[in-house]
Amino acid sequence: MKEPTKEQRQIIENKIKQEVENFNTFLDRQYCIDKIYKTIINRIKSHYDIGFDFLTIIEKNITEIDKISYEVIAIEEIKQILNIEDNIRYISGVFYIFGLSRTNLKTQVHGVVDILSLFETYPLVFDHCIFTQRIGYFNQITNIKKISFLNCNFKKEVYLNFQECLDIFQMDNCVFEDRVTIKGKFNDNVYFNNSIFKNYADFHECEFEKTASFYRVRFDKTPNFSQAIFKGNLNVVNINLNFTFDDLQERIKQECTSYESQRTTKKAGVIPNLYQEKSLDKFANDFRDSFRTFKNALIKDNNLLDASNFHKYELYCKEIELKQNWDKKGENVKNTTDLEKNVSRIRDFVDFLLLGFYRKLCDHHTDFLKVFNNLILLISLYILFIFVGSFEFDLEKKSIQNLNKTSDMFSYLTKVKEVIINFSFMQQYYNHILISFVAVCF
Repeated sequence: MKEPTKEQRQIIENKIKQEVENFNTFLDRQYCIDKIYKTIINRIKSHYDIGFDFLTIIEKNITEIDKISYEVIAIEEIKQILNIEDNIRYISGVFYIFGLSRTNLKTQVHGVVDILSLFETYPLVFDHCIFTQRIGYFNQITNIKKISFLNCNFKKEVYLNFQECLDIFQMDNCVFEDRVTIKGKFNDNVYFNNSIFKNYADFHECEFEKTASFYRVRFDKTPNFSQAIFKGNLNVVNINLNFTFDDLQERIKQECTSYESQRTTKKAGVIPNLYQEKSLDKFANDFRDSFRTFKNALIKDNNLLDASNFHKYELYCKEIELKQNWDKKGENVKNTTDLEKNVSRIRDFVDFLLLGFYRKLCDHHTDFLKVFNNLILLISLYILFIFVGSFEFDLEKKSIQNLNKTSDMFSYLTKVKEVIINFSFMQQYYNHILISFVAVCF
């Protein structure tokens, strides 16, 4: 085959050197020059072998040296930072890091110390990769390019703190085995479809300008979306958030315990008391704010059915918060302010009773079976009272006719009350019924 002339080679080398000098890279520049030159020569040969005009090939490659240099240097940087081999392709302006999906194997990504610099510099797609090291640190980066994680597994913590994500952000069909914390503003669509969060997921203070999709996401622990802003559509269809009240209460306690442990840790290299002291009711309030954010976003999209479910979780958190407020020690009344605090605590206690009553009664209007069950119970009690009343009435029928009407009615009602209270079912649940009655009256 034909070979480039000496003049053509010199033109190619000079332009490559110019591009490499202007490129901000940590790689050895002579290594980059040699790598780019070899890539261009191989392209010329491959194009010539399939029948292209040789002179046209030379001219085309010379005009595209800037693009070729960008591609070659970027791939070499990605390979070195991620400590992977040749599973990288440059397709339509995006760098794809592929795993071996056909054999159900995944690319092992070990070296992720400087991965944030890649996020800032290049648009990336990770497909079938396993991340064995922590991603990200507490320092904030400015902007990140388009980034996608498809069918990936994250063994360690993920911490992304950025100002803006300029393009699509995607984490579909991923498994997160450790804590996930993401802070920043998303200027384009965000997707977490079919992903599994096995540990805590923290999205507080995130801002979603467009669509945020959490379709069929599974949160094994309650996520934190407090102070998050959803300006576009929110998709939470089939999201797995089936928490009971006890589950949610336990997870809030676990979060509080974990935070307190980190706050007071004395490990080497960690500053103790770095975070402010935070009580359990504050954590309950944060969780409530997360569910309120979801609820409001769904109401905005006219998705009232799913919104009612998040409203239920919101009321769960409010009940936990009120209970913690009531458990706190009372204030000594020394002035008007202290008196108002105690009055407020009593009001909170009444609200706590009401929330507990409605949770037991109908799970805040979300559980039809509970409503139906309680309806049957009320009908049964009504029939029971009629039966007991009729029984007592028959026993006292003759004496009622001979007594004064006022005293006789009072005596009759007193005996009916005693019979009802002495009934085994009423003795067992008397305190609960009395508290519920008081709560309803308030």
